[in-house]
Amino acid sequence: ASIFDGSIIGNQGIYVASAVTLTLGADGNVLEITGTTSIDYITTTGWQNGSYITLIFAGILTVNNNTGSVPVSTAAIRLSAAFVSSSEDTLTLVLSEQGGTVAWREVARTVIT
Repeated sequence: ASIFDGSIIGNQGIYVASAVTLTLGADGNVLEITGTTSIDYITTTGWQNGSYITLIFAGILTVNNNTGSVPVSTAAIRLSAAFVSSSEDTLTLVLSEQGGTVAWREVARTVIT
């Protein structure tokens, strides 16, 4: 058994332009998302199950829940409902496998008013 004592230190990556398939870099796990294109999938290259990401949105766009056929090296996004962002809203996801399906699953969302 492991015991965690201390803080988890992540990195804030460079800005990421929104796209139907959001391509993440390997420079951080907190990422500001720019643009207005709706997001259906997020890449998995360079990420392993158990990885957490927090997306901070610069403006209004939609992150869709569990859409269509998943492209290679990506995963669907599993949300409690579609997420429509405004400036400074956040969405935290974890990459995990459940029942043989790998997906980015919602952990939390914050709507800034």
